[in-house]
Amino acid sequence: MREVNLSRLQRHTSDGEVVFVPGKVLGHGALDKKLTVGAFSFSKSAISKIAAAGGRALLAEDFLKEFKDGSGVKIIG
Repeated sequence: MREVNLSRLQRHTSDGEVVFVPGKVLGHGALDKKLTVGAFSFSKSAISKIAAAGGRALLAEDFLKEFKDGSGVKIIG
């Protein structure tokens, strides 16, 4: 599984995007964009920073229920 830091999400996304990480999201780096992020797991600091930026952190099962067709989802890994 991949590990992706918030700094990578900050660099490769735009405010308001929906992204999926096929692995774990780690809290290294700053995030100032409101993102909906789906992943198999998150560190506690990543969840806190995503929420502080106004975004949402969803585990894969919940993410797939909400975005089942995959339309408009960016994959970052």
